[in-house]
Amino acid sequence: MQRGEALEAQHAWGLLISRGLLSHLPLPEAKRCAIVSPWLRRLSECKDQECQGSGLVSKGLPGGITQPVMEILWREELGARRAGAWQALLLGGINLPRDSEDYERLCAQTCSYDSAIRLDVHRTLPQEALFKESDGRGQGMLFRLLRALAIRLTDIGYCQSLNFVMATMILVFPDDEVAAFNCALALLLRHALVDLYRPKFQKLEVVLWQFDRLVEGFLPKVHAALMRHGVNSEYYAIQWFLTLYASDLPQSMVRRIWDRFLVAGWRVIAQVGLVLLYRIQDALLDMDTCRALVFLKRFTRNIKFSAEELLDTAATFKVSHRMLSALEAAHGWQEPSQLTVIKDLNSGHVHWIVQAISPEACDEPEDSSRCRSYSNLPGHAGGRSCQQGKVLPFLLHNLDTGETTMMEKAFSQYKGEMHEQARAKAGPAQAAPSSADMPAVSALEAPAGFSGSFWMQTVQRQAERRLAQA
Repeated sequence: MQRGEALEAQHAWGLLISRGLLSHLPLPEAKRCAIVSPWLRRLSECKDQECQGSGLVSKGLPGGITQPVMEILWREELGARRAGAWQALLLGGINLPRDSEDYERLCAQTCSYDSAIRLDVHRTLPQEALFKESDGRGQGMLFRLLRALAIRLTDIGYCQSLNFVMATMILVFPDDEVAAFNCALALLLRHALVDLYRPKFQKLEVVLWQFDRLVEGFLPKVHAALMRHGVNSEYYAIQWFLTLYASDLPQSMVRRIWDRFLVAGWRVIAQVGLVLLYRIQDALLDMDTCRALVFLKRFTRNIKFSAEELLDTAATFKVSHRMLSALEAAHGWQEPSQLTVIKDLNSGHVHWIVQAISPEACDEPEDSSRCRSYSNLPGHAGGRSCQQGKVLPFLLHNLDTGETTMMEKAFSQYKGEMHEQARAKAGPAQAAPSSADMPAVSALEAPAGFSGSFWMQTVQRQAERRLAQA
């Protein structure tokens, strides 16, 4: 990093700290900030009077943080200072070539994805001035950066949605392609976003399932409406997560979301998704299926609230990394799983439990010994998990126009058949297996039945270990 860039990063960090950034973080996350930013690490270790009197040091430095996690990391638009802050967060503590030689070498190579990249470049953020001109400066930068990224990440190559991620980086680093490339690469690797784009999209499947459970726990009315329409997050949220909202929300809002994501992690992305659904829950309840399907694809284009309102509301959804780890571990369970969220109206504390319920336990809710679960409270709460017919197989997506239509007649017939099957299955309860047939699983040991690929099994084991250490 050049001297000018270092001073810019130092000023950005000073602004963040002076606004109370570290006072809103618990000790582990504050230490992470110190690790990824050498300048912040030096600042936090400074004990002399000059450093303490500089006005840049917050009382909430690592070692003295006692406040609970809060999502209000900063309230001001960083503007031009954002580039320095992002570089400090993304590039601190890792070694990437800072000169242009390596990047130019990647750009000069031909790539098998060139035609796909060129097609997507022309339809990426056309509302932004930098990308309006066909084959102009902005589109040229985007093409070169995506080609270099596809060659650098040979295991994924190029995947649609990466164009929006890279375009957002270009808008933050409009005059420094090398910095945009290095920061985009660090974003994908440091935050494990690269796993979302791998073949078969196994990580994306986990993320979408996680979010469905979050909607079920935090927004039960929205969840019920979506189940009535036969859709889940696979229908409306794939682009949200693959682009970190860059394809759906205004760039000014996306940058504010990314500011917080770079410090607080994936839970910020989940919280923003919950806010978007929370804002439309009343409208969604009154819609028929056809109208709801169109609405879910387009409503983010017409949002009327500001970035501050979005982030303030997001902070009210108490999603934690431990909760996400519990959901990640529960994804491999064979039994239906459910997230239950309970708020204590007296204390304001939020308690939650991720619970897998066996069929007989659903019929006998007072017997919780047959349910395995993770929670932040000693009690257990669960409910029956109801599988609904999905509308996804009955959707037709036009790749040229991006429009989605539904085969209404076929879907109506399918729903009728599902209803008749459910009625036919209704009857006296069958004899349940004995409790000996349902072995209990402790939260401190891995579930016996991991499912999926070796990669998925590894992810589940890591989630189990994180929970055991929490």
